[in-house]
Amino acid sequence: MGIARIVPPPGSLAGHQLVPVLAPFFLGFTPLADYAKTMTVGASVEALARNRNRLREGSTMLRTGRFVATWLAVASLATMLLPGVGAAERRAKSRRPDTPPAEAVELFAAIEGGQIDVQFIPRDSREARVIIKNNTKKPLNVRLPDAFAAAPVLAQAPPGLGGRQAGGAGVGGGAQPMGGGMGGMGGGMGGGMGGGMGMMNVPPEKIAKFKVPCVCLVHGKPEPRPAIPYEIKPFESYSDDTKLSELMKLFGKGGISQRAAQAATWHVANDMTWDELATKAIEHIGAPSEPYFSQVELAAAMELVAAASRAALEQEKPAPTDSAPAESATPPSATLPSAE
Repeated sequence: MGIARIVPPPGSLAGHQLVPVLAPFFLGFTPLADYAKTMTVGASVEALARNRNRLREGSTMLRTGRFVATWLAVASLATMLLPGVGAAERRAKSRRPDTPPAEAVELFAAIEGGQIDVQFIPRDSREARVIIKNNTKKPLNVRLPDAFAAAPVLAQAPPGLGGRQAGGAGVGGGAQPMGGGMGGMGGGMGGGMGGGMGMMNVPPEKIAKFKVPCVCLVHGKPEPRPAIPYEIKPFESYSDDTKLSELMKLFGKGGISQRAAQAATWHVANDMTWDELATKAIEHIGAPSEPYFSQVELAAAMELVAAASRAALEQEKPAPTDSAPAESATPPSATLPSAE
């Protein structure tokens, strides 16, 4: 039995010819009714040409849509990038090339020369706030002191008070002198980084603020407080004790407990023995007293004093001079052994 073969009649469309006919329908360009006419046997060649033209129009529309979408994407990206470009340009303009470089100055020399004003405001016996004001029109890189002292400013007492305020506290002179170091401190305006290693960057006509740990230099004096004006000065103008000065430098480098530094300071500056420091207590009303220093803090204070003593010995060693005759390795009468 033979297989029937379907042969399309003359004038009808073959399978490969149906592709351009059906495509416009699936793309939505030709109504279904038109396709019904097109797919009938003996459909006119004119209908096929019309559908092909519509397919070309659809392809053109697709290409146009892609172009428009691409253009919109580029425009959106440019809109997002333009604010950043503008900000970068503003930042570049703010860094004007004519800005003078920072001048390096030493703190106390700059105070003396009027380039800066410095306020030292104690919070208590353990910490103070330092405010540096740049009086010039150029940035300053201020070198902070390795060791400093801060003493109360002696005020002129009103008549009849005998040098004491109405509240009974001494005017300046009765308050506690303070000490410390700034060799490990530094930064930029407002305490932000920008300097470091004992340097502080202060912009033109601006201020820089930072906190500094401190110790009391005299045992038994009243607690420092913000209401009493203080003046910061070089440590050597307060004391010529090299060991105490080296102690302040070590404390200022950081990494040392304030309590340990306080015990070491009272031991060196006020000749308090370690036993006296160990028995010093904080009294509480209606409660047992507690030791002022812990054993750990006293042990750290002893190590700190030993380190300061070694540093002071190094400082006090006389500098070698070129004119001094070199000491002979052997006595004058001694003779070197023969090489034999």
